[in-house]
Amino acid sequence: MDIPSFVSSDLSQSVSVDGSGFEICIHRTSGQEYWTLEVINYKGKSFVWDDPFGTEKAALNAALVAFEKLGAAGFI
Repeated sequence: MDIPSFVSSDLSQSVSVDGSGFEICIHRTSGQEYWTLEVINYKGKSFVWDDPFGTEKAALNAALVAFEKLGAAGFI
């Protein structure tokens, strides 16, 4: 059985929001078309979007919009 490998997007990045650090992780498994979005806060808690994204840029934009609307408090 082949184990799928993870593909990380070059758009994944560290950000600071309201003085707190976060990791925006955009990834997919090899052979898969859609991207998964995950935000990890400075405490290591993970927030994963339920719906996949057709592009890496769409996933990044979703994270940035969420930070704009919710601020850091929405991910703590």
